Amino acid sequence: MKPDASNTGVRPGSNLRVHRGDITVTQPGTVLENMDIYGFVNVKAADVTIRNSRVRGSGKATYSIGLINATDSKVRNLVVEDVTLVPDAPSYYVDGMLGHDYTARRVNTWNVTDGFGIFNTHGSAANVRIESSYVHDLAYFSPSPTHSDNQTHNDAIQIQGGSNITIVGNTLSAWRSKTAGTQNYKVQQAGFGLIVTPNVNAVTSASVSKNWFDGGHIPFKIERRDRVGAMNFGSITDNKFARDMGNTPMAGKNNFFTILMTPDTTAVTSGNVYADNGAPVEVRRDSGTSTAP
Repeated sequence: MKPDASNTGVRPGSNLRVHRGDITVTQPGTVLENMDIYGFVNVKAADVTIRNSRVRGSGKATYSIGLINATDSKVRNLVVEDVTLVPDAPSYYVDGMLGHDYTARRVNTWNVTDGFGIFNTHGSAANVRIESSYVHDLAYFSPSPTHSDNQTHNDAIQIQGGSNITIVGNTLSAWRSKTAGTQNYKVQQAGFGLIVTPNVNAVTSASVSKNWFDGGHIPFKIERRDRVGAMNFGSITDNKFARDMGNTPMAGKNNFFTILMTPDTTAVTSGNVYADNGAPVEVRRDSGTSTAP
């Protein structure tokens, strides 16, 4: 079943308990359930579960942060399921969820800069699984101090390093939001449905399968970092890619709707098709510097 607003996020009819203020979890095994959280959640313990809850943030952030943060070295086996991640105060600093050692299942996130960020500064393993989730309507800001070109780079998922990563059965809809951000973009397509930028360490043993990609000007891109070098990424299989963008400046420019990776990246690719006619998706191997208009 394709994830959308009807089958992700807080379960319909739920009675949520309001909590005002940020939450820092330090007790292993903590369960946060049926909550409406007017704050950020920072996990600093193992075996934590966040279930059937909404996380809104607490005002405008002043540094890069996720509505849920799993960046601490103590995080292990974090489970986030049936959760809605949408900020009350969207900002170029606010993403949906960041970190390592987590499973995100049936998460609905929008009006964030990026949906999910994957990295582990404490080791080489990321240990992340994102499944049956819905990322959409990403908040674009310009001006923005977060990038040298003074605009946010919106991605449904960004992987900055690590092994043991599974992205399966998600809708990664990389369109820019019409309700958050500055909305002074030239095209509504955001950057990428999934982008791999190995800023922290190499990305290996990854599996990306059975996802639906649409909206981004390049749905899936793997970049190179010289200090990391060639990577054996893993597998990219059985994904569906939209290329019918309607009456937009990118309509018909199908060379953008591809899997793009540098020539020295190794990956198994099979069963990836265009949603409109089932034709095989092109795998481009170049410097990765091509951009949309």
